[in-house]
Amino acid sequence: MNFQSIFKRETKLIVYVVSALTIVLIGSTYALFFKVKENSNNQVVQAGALIMEYPKSGELVVAEGDAKDNNCLYPTDDEDGNTNGCSYTFTMTNSGSLPVEYTLYLYNDITELPEGGKLLEIKNIKHTLRKRLVKEGEEATLVNNAASLDSLKQDTEKGTILEKEVINVGESIEFSLRVWIDEDAPNGDDPNSIVGNYVRLKINASSTVYEEPNYVTEILKKLVSEDNNGVCPASGIVPVTHTDATISNVPEYETLGLDYTRVQANLKMTEYRYCGENPNNYVTFNGETAGWRIIGLVNTPEGQRIKLIRATPLEPLMAWNKKETSNNDWSVSELQKVLNKGGAYYERQNGNCPAGENGETIECNFRDVGLTGEAKEMIDTITWNLGGSAPSLYGVTLTRLMYDGERGIKVYTDQERPLLWKGEIGLLYPSDYGYATGGGSNYNRDFCVNKHLYYWRYQQYQNDCAYTDWLINRDFSQWTITPGSDSSTSSHVLDKYGEVLLNYSAASYYQHGVSPVLYLKPNVEFASKDSVGSPENPYELVLNE
Repeated sequence: MNFQSIFKRETKLIVYVVSALTIVLIGSTYALFFKVKENSNNQVVQAGALIMEYPKSGELVVAEGDAKDNNCLYPTDDEDGNTNGCSYTFTMTNSGSLPVEYTLYLYNDITELPEGGKLLEIKNIKHTLRKRLVKEGEEATLVNNAASLDSLKQDTEKGTILEKEVINVGESIEFSLRVWIDEDAPNGDDPNSIVGNYVRLKINASSTVYEEPNYVTEILKKLVSEDNNGVCPASGIVPVTHTDATISNVPEYETLGLDYTRVQANLKMTEYRYCGENPNNYVTFNGETAGWRIIGLVNTPEGQRIKLIRATPLEPLMAWNKKETSNNDWSVSELQKVLNKGGAYYERQNGNCPAGENGETIECNFRDVGLTGEAKEMIDTITWNLGGSAPSLYGVTLTRLMYDGERGIKVYTDQERPLLWKGEIGLLYPSDYGYATGGGSNYNRDFCVNKHLYYWRYQQYQNDCAYTDWLINRDFSQWTITPGSDSSTSSHVLDKYGEVLLNYSAASYYQHGVSPVLYLKPNVEFASKDSVGSPENPYELVLNE
């Protein structure tokens, strides 16, 4: 599937997912039994933003038997049907970056009807549907109670509409469906008798983006469908796939209320990132005209978000931490405290910032460039992965391996270090830099992305790999958020010559450039469709309440 079609599924009609429910030939005595078709794992179907997960009993098969007690699909009253009717549970998750309006359908599928067979009319099929948000303590709510399928709204092509509702970003909903045959269904000698009829019920879910922010339509539509031959396309946006990424099961996910299966799916989604020497990704944010740039629509444990970076580093140069508390744990670092709630930058105040080998601080004045109240309203609180890699001169700096490591479980083991941090303002990941290269005439983008970032400073690669990457700053080396895993002090540095390294200058008390990075809330939109993202005509943002 090309990424243009993925984009269309994300913004228009996104998903159709189908699961078999039941198949039965109704016998003359209703003596049917129920058995489960087993699979070793739950069945997970993802299309667009929706993930549908069905249990191991992905198909319920009801066949002839000799005892009503062993059967779940038979004519009965509503009280008994609500207790003993065929039960089916499935889960829906919105893994995208936008709220999604979904529609659940149940239909009797004629395509697999045996020759000469007859489907049971839906007026004779009754059901109850319950749902609950997958959160601790959430109670199930009743959607439909003992309703015949023909009493609900019908779609001539898709079947009975069980429910039409909105699922928010990151939410998971568990649905419980019970189905039985109406006790008043005709039988015996009645000319409309249901005896010998077939039931072939299937669940179908479709969805559309609930409210479509302009950043999706105005940026992602620029994606090109033709093969770009390994170079950055003219639009400046390139799809980045992570289907083969290794996403570790970080123990803290559960502590933060995140389901690993969902996180894994979220972090393996196709991203859309800006690439090249100077793409049109400028945005006015925080009162700074063209002062920020869009990294892309990127993955987070909560789902996809638009990610921004300040176009120029803050002044002055700062240390990651003070030497006396020198460690590379971002969650407690002095720089993190400056950038986030209570810190000088976040509160738009003057303050003291970490600087120097001996733990000195330096005065920082953020009264004009710190976060405004309007900007804070647009920033999402996100789970940041804090995995690292071995701190050697060369390191493991292949971009795709950096992506895995950043989301991995390698940290300095002699001290307790968190693998996750939940907050607003962070720094670049090394992989952000790696994926932003445009490539050149001698070495194209594919080559650069598959070359260790350390080597980008070498003369033969520098012009094509490093200097075609809009995230490099040739005046200052820049801190990243990613620590080394074999040292308590070093964190990855994006060097001004184009490499990512972990040598002596990466010790946390050294001073480097600090470019704040953040994720926008899903309901942040472009104020105007006329903006093109250039420095002269940057995108402007508004919060859609």
